[in-house]
Amino acid sequence: MIDEFARALIKELTEQRDNKAAGVVAGGLAFEDCKFHCGEIHGLDLAVDHIKAVLQKIEDNENE
Repeated sequence: MIDEFARALIKELTEQRDNKAAGVVAGGLAFEDCKFHCGEIHGLDLAVDHIKAVLQKIEDNENE
């Protein structure tokens, strides 16, 4: 159950990140807006990494 929730959350965060990245890559943003979006992208990347780490710990504990 936790595994399904975490994977769905990772998918949703990754989609949000990809949408924001596409906007930055497309150009047309003012410098400050670009910086803001890059910060959001970085935050989403960190969140996904943390969730993946928690999943790995859960899997490791289950395999012991």
